[in-house]
Amino acid sequence: MTGYNHHPGCPCGWCIGGWRTPATLGTGLSSRLAVGTPPQWQPTRENYIIPNARCPVCYGFVFFYRSPHGGAVFFDELGPPWTKHPCTDGSTNSTYRNASTLATAPRDVPKQNWPWQKENWIPILIESVNREGEWSKLKATRVDNGKYFVRVTPYHPKLMAKVPAFVKPPGGKGDGRISWLHSFPGGEESWEDILMLRTATAAPVEGVRSALNGDIKWAREMIKVSGEMWLRNNSTTGRPEYPDFVLPRVIQAWRTFVGDLEKSRSITKKNAAFGFPNSSR
Repeated sequence: MTGYNHHPGCPCGWCIGGWRTPATLGTGLSSRLAVGTPPQWQPTRENYIIPNARCPVCYGFVFFYRSPHGGAVFFDELGPPWTKHPCTDGSTNSTYRNASTLATAPRDVPKQNWPWQKENWIPILIESVNREGEWSKLKATRVDNGKYFVRVTPYHPKLMAKVPAFVKPPGGKGDGRISWLHSFPGGEESWEDILMLRTATAAPVEGVRSALNGDIKWAREMIKVSGEMWLRNNSTTGRPEYPDFVLPRVIQAWRTFVGDLEKSRSITKKNAAFGFPNSSR
């Protein structure tokens, strides 16, 4: 009996009544599918860029992810924007829990340039997450080159270790982004937030957000706290605990940022005094 929402003659384990090895599936498309459940997902470069399964409905290459809560999800790409495969992304339940209805994909699938690669996202392995007041300290490793790093992001109870996650490299002010997949008993959801050097923990989360959004008061505060943290971290004997705690170039970037804000403010005031329209509008 054909399973719900499956093509007539679907060769999956559900439709043909139990498991079959590829050799017993006959000829055509079905004989090229390795029927079975992909191994437990691991944060390796290969698992982020090469699909590990075939959709049981359209047979397209997909990424299969089984959550710690037992749910199973098919993604068109495993990374931002975390697009779920439409064949199995029901409006009432985005998870596809019967893993017996999928077929694994051969790992020689041609590699693609995924959307997250075009947007300069980097897959990571989050090794630990520890709360520090309003912030969470992440210890992680880049999947592409194995580089270990420490960063902070606003505390979020749904950010955990070992989950699929990506980061964007920090900009001049030490500001990057983090995106991750959170699983819960009812399904999966993606989250994104700022990712900062540890110097950010000296300021409140909303203060840092305001500074990044152009609040000159908080931007000046970031210069102050960055300098203080740099001196404190490098005044200890021996090697600093975190070499990238804050870098002089980051402090200079904040100074340049504040200078640009002050210049823009000055121009706006002069335009207002002479009755000229604000050119920034």
